[in-house]
Amino acid sequence: MFLFVYGTLISSEYNHQYLRGSKLVGETHTFGSLYDIGEYPALIADGANCIKGELYKIDDTVLKGCDLLEGYDELDIVNSNYVREEISVIFEDKEYYCYVYYCNFNVENYPEIKSGNYKKYMMKKRNENKNT
Repeated sequence: MFLFVYGTLISSEYNHQYLRGSKLVGETHTFGSLYDIGEYPALIADGANCIKGELYKIDDTVLKGCDLLEGYDELDIVNSNYVREEISVIFEDKEYYCYVYYCNFNVENYPEIKSGNYKKYMMKKRNENKNT
């Protein structure tokens, strides 16, 4: 199975350890709207921004760990922080069906990451914080 990651699970971020042992297929994208909610981003399916991320081949153990990290409970979706859904992405002209985590809460009071690129957004934000 495959997982598309766009935030703290990407290779440059602190939660990447949850993907230990998983194989990176490559960098790809999906569409939606990405928000900065503080320590991590939130993705919603509504929106036409290109959301940059990484596609991984994962196993059940990794998926269960990511479910815990994302606060996803398939038996209690209403109260889950994030919901896991299946989408398709294209990498090197091949279509992959993969899981992605969408936020399950209101994001209207958070700033949108219009670039759709969490990695670049965080590098810029960290550099700005160093210079203040």
